[in-house]
Amino acid sequence: MSTPNDAAAAKVDAEPKILSTESTEHPEVIPISVPSVYSVVKKPTDSTPPASRSGDNRRANIDLATSSACYLVFFIAVSLVRVDPRHLSLGLHFMTVFTTTLVFMFLQLWVPWAAVQIRQPLKTTALDIFMYLSLWGVLSFLLYWVGPVKHLPAAVTVPLTAAVSLCMTLALALFGLVLSFIVREAKILLPLGFIAGIIDIVGAMTPIGFTANSIRQNHPLVTHVSVAVPTVHGLSLATIGPGDVVFIAFFFAIVVRHHLNRRGTFWAMYALLTLSMMAVRLGLVPAVAALAPMGIAVIFCNMRYFEFDRSEKFAMVYVAGIVIAAVTIFFFYTNAHLFHHPGGGLR
Repeated sequence: MSTPNDAAAAKVDAEPKILSTESTEHPEVIPISVPSVYSVVKKPTDSTPPASRSGDNRRANIDLATSSACYLVFFIAVSLVRVDPRHLSLGLHFMTVFTTTLVFMFLQLWVPWAAVQIRQPLKTTALDIFMYLSLWGVLSFLLYWVGPVKHLPAAVTVPLTAAVSLCMTLALALFGLVLSFIVREAKILLPLGFIAGIIDIVGAMTPIGFTANSIRQNHPLVTHVSVAVPTVHGLSLATIGPGDVVFIAFFFAIVVRHHLNRRGTFWAMYALLTLSMMAVRLGLVPAVAALAPMGIAVIFCNMRYFEFDRSEKFAMVYVAGIVIAAVTIFFFYTNAHLFHHPGGGLR
């Protein structure tokens, strides 16, 4: 068997011999140049038929509407349940926290997963972000700063809280989708996941970290800009930071757009983030740097797609060192001059 290029090359090799024979018999014959066998074939930017893209978008929008509805229903149902923790055995307490965390973390990943599947112009996405942020702002203002609303029954405040969390999740997920377009090659996920995980560990789980200091000294403010985790009334509360939601969608969007290991990435991220949330809700750790398990899931599930030459490997090491050093200096500086400065700072 031979490829088209082999046949063309054979033809090229054969033609000069014919020309040389003819030139011997007819000296006045002018040799004819043979076209090169190598040519550039321009691939279409998107081979998916418009009808197929329309069908995919329709399914993605239905998926997003379904996941959002399930999110609201579960959030409201769980939050309206009231128990006295003193009357719960240790096993029942664990099972309650385990079950609610298991279901909610699936929904918390399902909504961004559905959002990044939708193909639409950047302008439309920006308008959607503005719409969800506006809804979040109005509902948050009513819920946290309007006195009469705060004292309304749980049947009113709980749905408002659920809507606030959903609007925040949608806005942050779409922002992560937009942010993902800066990544043009799938292999960039390797250094991104590694560096982001290290930075988040230092930022959220060490005394010098910006996130850790913000939570300690401005807990109410941080809570208001975070996604609330629904819990049975009377049990421990937890939140998901806004940056975590952005990066969930950010990683999902890259995996989807570059046709990487979609199913493996989703379930690996779900498993690791659920375990992390369980550790926080059971009081085993005060906080978890969520970008670390995200990075592990993304790198582990897509390792076969990452191929680097020697120069790229050295460049990754240099850039990683510079970025980590710069962020560490930033953490030390803000810790000393912003949070613990005797003359002011965030308190």
